[in-house]
Amino acid sequence: SDVYGDMVRVACTSDAACGEKESCQVRRQVLDGCTGRQVCAQQVGEKLAGQTCSRDNKCSAGACMETGKCFAACDTDADCTGGQTCITDFTVIQIDDTATLPVNACGVVE
Repeated sequence: SDVYGDMVRVACTSDAACGEKESCQVRRQVLDGCTGRQVCAQQVGEKLAGQTCSRDNKCSAGACMETGKCFAACDTDADCTGGQTCITDFTVIQIDDTATLPVNACGVVE
């Protein structure tokens, strides 16, 4: 991947911070291979945050959660749709074999 390009990406906590055709995604931290960060990047798939999914590459943010819904990064409840709320440290996203990142995500409190 383009290391410089990854370094200059805009940090985000929700899709609202990103441009058109971009989503807030979890990516490997460029200078620390064991952690990740949330940045704006070109959408991966067609399904939007919170929509039903079966595979990561179907979601705009490139992550299908264990709940079967596309990952939706959030900072506050206002970032979520469909009656979901922003849950702090909702899940840990596995970026690759060595890197993970705990994230806030839209979800339904059970």
